[in-house]
Order: sequence, then structure tokens, then C-alpha cells
Amino acid sequence: MRCDVIGRWTLVFGVVFAVVVGLGVGTVVAEPAADVGGERPLLLLVEPEAKPTLELRWPTASGGERVHTLAMEYAAPGGRVVLADGIEVYVALGGSRLDKGVADPWGLICRVGIYRAEGAEPIFRDIEPGGTITLTLAGVRFNQAVDVDAARIVQHVKFTEQELEACGLVGAATDLFNTTDELDPMRARMRRETARHGYFAIDADATNEGDGPAVRVDRASPREAGVAVAFPYTALRHPLDPSRLEAPGAFQEPSHFHVEFEAVPAATVDAPAD
Repeated sequence: MRCDVIGRWTLVFGVVFAVVVGLGVGTVVAEPAADVGGERPLLLLVEPEAKPTLELRWPTASGGERVHTLAMEYAAPGGRVVLADGIEVYVALGGSRLDKGVADPWGLICRVGIYRAEGAEPIFRDIEPGGTITLTLAGVRFNQAVDVDAARIVQHVKFTEQELEACGLVGAATDLFNTTDELDPMRARMRRETARHGYFAIDADATNEGDGPAVRVDRASPREAGVAVAFPYTALRHPLDPSRLEAPGAFQEPSHFHVEFEAVPAATVDAPAD
């Protein structure tokens, strides 16, 4: 009996380890298990056949607005796709919270990344001075009911060494983090000079018309979640950039950033799958 119990737990931990390793590289590693009679599946997974939708928008200096929308497949950053001219995107599992060892052990992190295509001009070169960028990810569907805490939404901005050199920051940290919770557990794993703690407010009306950096969580159903993150263009400026300039094109825009959120199994067991 003891050997049988140990064997079963070894199998469980083996499966969890395989999923965590897979999430670390942004790969969907297994098909989700449907709820059976209201029982919670062993592992929290996304349902890959339900494609999430990405929307990226910002006001332009000419008085208009750029809006780019795309139904996404889950893929690692290397499998990113074209959203618009010069803009490449991906939606993947795993993220900075997992990399830094402060993710919920039963949770699942989903991130959406934006890349400037190689050789392309800055993504937001035509943004209205003082304009706000809004990124919305909708329709992330899970194999069970989940809870999503807006306070754990994080933005990770990534600079290359060449980009730092261009703004006189040779040897500076390439990673910048903007958090929602000022006391986020990630705080202890970040370099103080390149983190803005409590940068985002939680706002049910977080849009590009907002008064400042804001995030919100959208829930279409207990098993489906999405997020919206609104931030000023200056959120992409390196905190150590000596110029302190704010105008579009006046400071070095990073080639990549991503936004991530964490889902955890809901406090109550979900009803049978619909």
C-alpha cells in the first residue's frame, strides 16, 4: 500500500514538473481535462482551441487612432506572428513571476508579448505626445474556474545591450518591471533602480482615455479571463535614461515588452463543463 501511494505521488509531481518546465518556455504541453461531475481537474491548463484575442491601440499625433487586433495561437516568443507592419506578437504561458520563483504553485501565468520587428522603425513613432497605449488580451479559457488578482499583473520591458548603448547606459540592467502591487513578492527579486513598484492602479475603466497607468481584469465566465493594461508611452523609457525626455522618438524605445497575469484555481469547484 505504501509503495502504491508513493508511486502515485511520484507520478503527480512528475507531471507537475513537466508542465512547469514547459510553461517556462511558453509551450502548451497538454490537452486540458474536462470537469467531471464538478470535480476539479488535477492541473490548471488553458484550452488551446479557444483562441484569445489581442488588441493594441494608441492615439496618433494626427488626431486619429491606431487599433490592431488579432486572434492568437499560443506559441513561444520564437513563434511570434505579425500584428501589423513592424509589430510582432505572441501569447504564451509562463512569465517573469515564474522565472523569479514567486508564482503560485497551483497557478498558471499567461503573458502577451510585443516585439518591434528586426530593422523596423519604433512601434509607437506616431503616438500623440502624452498619449496612452492600451493593450487588451481577451478570451483566455481555462479547463476549470479560476480567480485572477489584478494586483499581480506585471509589465516586463526588455532592452537590448545595443539599445542601452544608444542612450548612454552601457552596462545598465536590460530588464525593467512595472508592477501593480507595491509590495508584490517579485520586489525582492528586482533591481531597485529598474523597477517601478505600484506603478499601475487597478481601474475597472482602464482604457487609453484613463488618467494614468491602470489595469483591469475582464471575466466573460468563471473559466475565462482577460486583462487590459493602459500605460503612457513614457512607461517604455528606461528609468536610468539620462535624457529624461518624453516626446515620441526622443528616447530609446525598447524592442520588446510583455504583460502577464496569473490565474489560480477558483476557491469553489467549477460546475461540469459546458
